[in-house]
Amino acid sequence: MLIVRAGGARLYRGSHRTFAPAVDFAAEEAGYAGLRQVLERGPPPLIHLLVDLIEEDFRRETTPHVIGRGRRAILATRSARLFPGVPHVSARREGRTPEGRRDDRVLFSAIVRPERLQPWLEVLQGYEVAGVHSLPIASARLLPLLGADAGRVLLVTASGGGDLRQTFFEDGRLTLSRLAPLPSGESGERARRIVAEVERLVQHLDRSGRSARGLQIRLVADPGLLAAVREEESPRELSEGLVDAAALEIRLGRRLERRRVRRRGRGTGAGIDAGGDPDGGCDRVFARLALGRRLPNHYAPAGTLAPHRTKQAGRALGAAGLAMLLAGTAWSGAAWRRSDDLAAASEALARQAQGYEARHRAERQPESKVAPADLRLAVETAQRLDAGRVGVLPVLRAVSEALAGYPDLRLEGIEWFEVSERDGWPDAPDDGASRAHLRVVHLRGRVEPFNGHYRAAHDEVFRFANGLKANPRLSEVDVTDLPRDPGESGHRYRPEAGFALRMMLDVRDD
Repeated sequence: MLIVRAGGARLYRGSHRTFAPAVDFAAEEAGYAGLRQVLERGPPPLIHLLVDLIEEDFRRETTPHVIGRGRRAILATRSARLFPGVPHVSARREGRTPEGRRDDRVLFSAIVRPERLQPWLEVLQGYEVAGVHSLPIASARLLPLLGADAGRVLLVTASGGGDLRQTFFEDGRLTLSRLAPLPSGESGERARRIVAEVERLVQHLDRSGRSARGLQIRLVADPGLLAAVREEESPRELSEGLVDAAALEIRLGRRLERRRVRRRGRGTGAGIDAGGDPDGGCDRVFARLALGRRLPNHYAPAGTLAPHRTKQAGRALGAAGLAMLLAGTAWSGAAWRRSDDLAAASEALARQAQGYEARHRAERQPESKVAPADLRLAVETAQRLDAGRVGVLPVLRAVSEALAGYPDLRLEGIEWFEVSERDGWPDAPDDGASRAHLRVVHLRGRVEPFNGHYRAAHDEVFRFANGLKANPRLSEVDVTDLPRDPGESGHRYRPEAGFALRMMLDVRDD
């Protein structure tokens, strides 16, 4: 987990249970090179990038309540108007207004100076980045642990970088957030600055029409700084809301571990390391929050998230492949037993027919009703079933190799059949020997996320089909269905993003 600030970045490596000591990097070429060297030493990590910058701006807006492509268009237009030319912009819907036409309440945020963030993203290029998260927005996840998830709350956190972050929430929704530097030196001077900054923000809330009556204040910091704040003359709400960062980290770790035990059914919750960084302030709290919970992405561009999404798609495809392998194994076993039963029945029928013919020749009775052609058909059917047992691995292997390069395509179903005259395949071989080595494979999937650009979706599907054609074991790859314009089918707000392909698979070597 990497926390990015104006003066540099702090890296925590580990899991939701325990962390290695933090490593700091300055915001300069030496710091970027140092981070690159640390990442290259071990296995490629999954990186969460948490942004704590003074250049992060927040705007609360209301937009018309629409869904689908219309909402995305409105949010994109409003973001471009609020933050023109800024690449790192986020729009989060926070419910609807209670009166009137019940518009959507949206929090728009942006990094207005992208040069603060871009060098770190360039260092992380090629690594698996799970997201670029806003620290003020993510801090709302701490309110339930502080007993302040309702009403008006001022959350004050002292970071390991020597900064003071003040974030104001109304019923869990972020309204404003400010970042101020703390003086270096002894705790008493820093405590006086904290009290002054909190009083200044409370006065600002009063001037802006938000009364301080009923305001809850929570200050999260290390024990030494909290002790110095207690000795200062401060508002009652501040003196009653002091929270030890190490204790909060332990509570957060235990809650995450209990959730993990409920979800996975194993683990004890023991062995959670906390409080190992006395100079880190609240950094370990936010590091544990990012590593233990799935925070939404706020500012990472699509290219930065591509490796992570590709691996997620690979894991999903692997899980689906395993399920299909088990199902295919069960089906193959059942087909094997059915083919054996059919072969035994065919042999018994052939022996019975031979007995009838011998009896007819001996007794000169009428000709048997069992035609030889029918007997041959039964035997050939049994032989074909016996030769047609093909597992699921050849199909999955061929499809997964082509699908790895297309993270926006989601596979929904795979079916495969023998080549027969009823398939109506124009280029199917005529001889039975060649047809026995081929299978007709049908793929069904969707384009996700689908932004309504049908031509781009069509191009992506055709590129995927060309990737399948590059496999020497696949032939006759045809696109049989493409994403359709909802206006053509009469569904106004439900775009069709599905596609389908048909091809032949050579199973000769399996």
